[in-house]
Amino acid sequence: MATSGQTEALKLISEWCKWTVTVESAAIGLIVTILDRNETHLLRGHIFGKVALITTIFSFVASIVCAGTIVSAIPTAIADINEGERVLDREIYVINRSVGPIWMYSEILFGTFLFGIIGLAVTAISLVR
Repeated sequence: MATSGQTEALKLISEWCKWTVTVESAAIGLIVTILDRNETHLLRGHIFGKVALITTIFSFVASIVCAGTIVSAIPTAIADINEGERVLDREIYVINRSVGPIWMYSEILFGTFLFGIIGLAVTAISLVR
């Protein structure tokens, strides 16, 4: 059973995942709105804007999948973690198979989130031109 410090750390990781998914969902909604209102300009625009848009969407989807994987592992981690075990070193299991530690998915989540935000900014800049 997890100690109070480990439980708090896992709750904070869960909140961080939920926060990033919320921001990404809003950004995807913004992208859909941009495409709906300005479809011909974006599709006829520079290739750089198209690549940035596609990269943004794939980055956000990958980040949402990573966040879901982390959040799905938290109840098991709270129940099974040993007292001296580091929270980020805890393995994530999907269908009884280890798919990697929490720290790896956290880094992928942050990287894809950051890449998606940068892609969103590049897409917005390409629309202004």
